[in-house]
Amino acid sequence: MYASQWFLTLFSAKFPLGLVYRIVDMFLTEGPDTLFKIAVSLLKLSKSDLLSQDFEGMLKYFRVSLPKRFMKKKQGQKLLAAAASVKLKPGKVAIWEAEFHKIQEESRSLEDPIRRLEHMLKQ
Repeated sequence: MYASQWFLTLFSAKFPLGLVYRIVDMFLTEGPDTLFKIAVSLLKLSKSDLLSQDFEGMLKYFRVSLPKRFMKKKQGQKLLAAAASVKLKPGKVAIWEAEFHKIQEESRSLEDPIRRLEHMLKQ
């Protein structure tokens, strides 16, 4: 839910401009995998906070607390260092992309009332 906003805006919607400049620099020099590295790093750095929340608490955390956490330059540098250390296996992003498209297609097919009924009858 929030990751799509992060990716579409290159993290500029909620994060401080200085940090966004650095993310855009990384994106331009290293390519689109940078976005996944930043997102994974955000989740890793926030793991304990996220695990202590219920679903609604997590949504609020992503919307309010997470961006506030990285307002300070030192925290932004920590995020970028963590992102630089993330190693994505070759083809991992392609696997995630294929899974995304599969889920997206299933979601679209369930929007059609006839397909939704067919899907319900199969179960």
